[in-house]
Amino acid sequence: MSEKRSLGIYVHIPFCKQKCKYCDFLSFPMEDEEVRDAYVEALVYNIKEQAKVCSDRYIVDTVYIGGGTPSLLSFEQLQKICNAITSCFTIAEDYEWTMEVNPNSAGDAVKLMMIRKAGVNRLSIGAQSTCARTLTTLGRIHSAEDIFATYEAACKAGFTNINIDLMYGIFGQTVEEFAKSLEDILYIAPEHLSAYQLIIEEGTPFYDLYHSGQATLPSEEDIAKMEEILYTWTQLAGMTRYEISNFAKPGYESRHNMRYWRMQDYLAIGLGASGFFFGDPGMRSENTKDLQEYLDRPTSGTITQVPLENEMEEFCFLGLRMMEEGIDCENFRNKFGRSVETVYPPAMFERFIEQGLMVKKYAPREAYVLTPRGADVSNMIMSEFIK
Repeated sequence: MSEKRSLGIYVHIPFCKQKCKYCDFLSFPMEDEEVRDAYVEALVYNIKEQAKVCSDRYIVDTVYIGGGTPSLLSFEQLQKICNAITSCFTIAEDYEWTMEVNPNSAGDAVKLMMIRKAGVNRLSIGAQSTCARTLTTLGRIHSAEDIFATYEAACKAGFTNINIDLMYGIFGQTVEEFAKSLEDILYIAPEHLSAYQLIIEEGTPFYDLYHSGQATLPSEEDIAKMEEILYTWTQLAGMTRYEISNFAKPGYESRHNMRYWRMQDYLAIGLGASGFFFGDPGMRSENTKDLQEYLDRPTSGTITQVPLENEMEEFCFLGLRMMEEGIDCENFRNKFGRSVETVYPPAMFERFIEQGLMVKKYAPREAYVLTPRGADVSNMIMSEFIK
């Protein structure tokens, strides 16, 4: 029997207490406990059916339960999901299992300890800011005190791998407010930090506010100052910027997210979740976004073939998100049977290198990597790899 390949599993929990004003994720308030129970049963069925197809060929080394707000579920509901995964799949000994939690729904150290015993060994706390005014602007329903209490409870529960999410470039946010939030978070010293600039997404309240002129974003100069503070202070705190928006202490990079950026196989469980399997051809799955349809038929969705050209594009622009790995030339050759310079013009790489936006590394592996200046204009550079 051939050696099992590694696999990631993403589980989507779409429920939240209140939709944030910037959020365009597939999530919605849901207080009906019967619906939540039915959804968990649908997830378990989805897990078991997927396992019948691929569990004998894979070993699971990363799991990510995201949302929405997974921590809104009861421990019993979360335990059903965890038990289904561990009973249906072979789990690697050194697995990483992440669950997203919001500060006002994570519960106390006892609930978190039970979640830890169920298999989850990494938490991602959605803080976004410690400034009360900014939290109100975002539509968050927690306080800075809730963030610190959740972090303390997670540490007491035995979690030693914790991420905290922050946002910047928010309506009305000052450089000083962002700096204070970052200082607060770095003071408690999480192992990982995700810091994202606000993106105005169509269909959100923020989109309407922005395009009606009722809200103003910080200036480009102020955003640049926020980013300078972010990059400097995280480095001083012993964190490496290993991806455009992600910082980690050594050994605490998000292995599940690295799976996405490296285009490795991952399975999609839950409403609207997407999965990917690299192959010849590659295949992408997407579950239905209709809640009732998912409850009635948890395996409903689509599977589509990914054209080779699209796979090569994704390999390049996802690779460029990683500040150390970049576009791995050897992996590109192994996956696609040709060098990246035969697919994209060498003059393009030379131009970016001459402009100081990219470097070509030869050790430990041959790769094209963005410089910090290149990361600042990464969207422009990545667009050049889309044919």
